[in-house]
Amino acid sequence: MIQTDGPDFEKITGGLTRWLSAQWPDALDLEILNLTKPQAGASNETLFFDVSWTSNAARQTKSMVVRLAAASGPQVYPTYDLALQYRVQESLQQTDVPVPRLHGLEEDRSILGVPFYVMERIEGRLP
Repeated sequence: MIQTDGPDFEKITGGLTRWLSAQWPDALDLEILNLTKPQAGASNETLFFDVSWTSNAARQTKSMVVRLAAASGPQVYPTYDLALQYRVQESLQQTDVPVPRLHGLEEDRSILGVPFYVMERIEGRLP
């Protein structure tokens, strides 16, 4: 379980900043803002954040989500596979099913301590 303040959020903020900067090399002065943990979510640790950066001399901001592999606790899925969850959402990108735009799956645990993927935040209802 991720702490909502202190070292967990500091590690995640720093790791996400470095990771997204590598994914978006043209995004200058990239920073993570407003990292929060929503009340909902049972299958993964889910965190909301805004990413802000400069591109073409203009400041831009997007609302994002990072889904972290569950490190412990009760599991929703009998077989837990974060990469499969990512690939299912990826396969739905070209359909009429409303899914968020994905920005990458990372399985290297050294970045945030667990595998994760990042996607844009969209409005919707949780099941």
